[in-house]
Amino acid sequence: AKLPAGHCLEARGARVELRRYWDATYPADLAGDEAQRVAQLRETIIGTVQSYRCGDEGGWGTFLSGGTDSSSISGILSRAHPTPVNSFSIGFEEEGYDELTYSRIASDSFGLTAHEYRVNENDTVDAIPNLALAYDEPFGNSSAIPTFYCAQLGARHGVTMMVAGDGGDEIYGGNERYRKDAIFEMFHQAPAPAQWLGRALAAGLKGVDSRFANRIKNFVHRGGLPNPDRFYSDDSFASDHFDELLGEDFRREVGRDEALDVQRRIYAEAQADCTLHRLMYLDLKMTIADNDIVKVVRAARLAGVDVVFPYLDRRLVDFTGRLPGTDKVRGASKRHLFKLATDDILPEAIRKKKKQGFGLPVSVWLRRGGRYHDLVHDVVLSPRCVSRGLFDPAFVRHLIERHERGAWDHASEIHMLLMLELWHREYVDAHG
Repeated sequence: AKLPAGHCLEARGARVELRRYWDATYPADLAGDEAQRVAQLRETIIGTVQSYRCGDEGGWGTFLSGGTDSSSISGILSRAHPTPVNSFSIGFEEEGYDELTYSRIASDSFGLTAHEYRVNENDTVDAIPNLALAYDEPFGNSSAIPTFYCAQLGARHGVTMMVAGDGGDEIYGGNERYRKDAIFEMFHQAPAPAQWLGRALAAGLKGVDSRFANRIKNFVHRGGLPNPDRFYSDDSFASDHFDELLGEDFRREVGRDEALDVQRRIYAEAQADCTLHRLMYLDLKMTIADNDIVKVVRAARLAGVDVVFPYLDRRLVDFTGRLPGTDKVRGASKRHLFKLATDDILPEAIRKKKKQGFGLPVSVWLRRGGRYHDLVHDVVLSPRCVSRGLFDPAFVRHLIERHERGAWDHASEIHMLLMLELWHREYVDAHG
């Protein structure tokens, strides 16, 4: 069993009780004009972040990706600190993945003492076995690798505590999926003839396995679903390919909709006034509590560093829950109120940059060949992995081949299969 987010386990003698001590709510009850809400949000953000200042000594620093959240936290802390704050940033050689240009803009603007490292394919392959061991549950998010190297960079410079920006997307409305969901909702609510035309177009493309055709079919399929099923469909590969992916014996042990049912339950539990807030609540419970926090804390612990998360402070989460949904996503604008509240904190280039995240170029490495490509083939297609019977080996081979020829990007699913097998070797095989 796993302790749910916002719960504690209390033991009194022989009695053990699970108790919820806090939960995010969305009353959206803040009155006043927008300027007042901007001022209140700004004050709450600055006060909360500054409370995470770790003292005047140099044994702490910030994760700095060059994105909105890590940059705003670094900027706020630098204003409150008498000496330059240490920041730590990770880049990559591959075009489209490296954000060091933006982290440098932030460090120059805030007067930070910047430390950088570029993670390459060899670093990745070297770190994977240790990361498989570092998580006591199967964990397949590839961004754990740059997170580990960022924390290790901090440790090498004497840092024992790092401040992270996780949670900003989920409380300010910065997740691109929120805006995409609004577009899907337009199709979902469209008149029946328009939906019929969309389904007819998708049906006409059946059997066409190109990226363009697959995008059209994906849009029509997802636009026809209600929430949270639609939101789940952004990351529902195993459910979508339940019969083809899972081995016959494994299919008897699990239900096709078990993962979706978890999200349906959380979505229904949300004390929220609108669909956007229900999705943000779902993200706090799933993306943050079960993914991002697990990722950062465990990767940093492997490097010997502790982490704190100002944007997940209860005071700030409670306050943003009182803001209306339109203060988060307004039309095509994400983080509407946050951008206004941090207008003089963030450099213009960072405010306007396209969100990139902390992704690893495993997609590129898998296509071009090399150590990562060889590791995937040697582990995922190995007789040892196949003998577990969890997945159909022919479908897994098809998945890898489809990715390598560029029909679709399956790097995320393939990396998960890799880490799951390595986890089995460390935690199942090694202990009988």
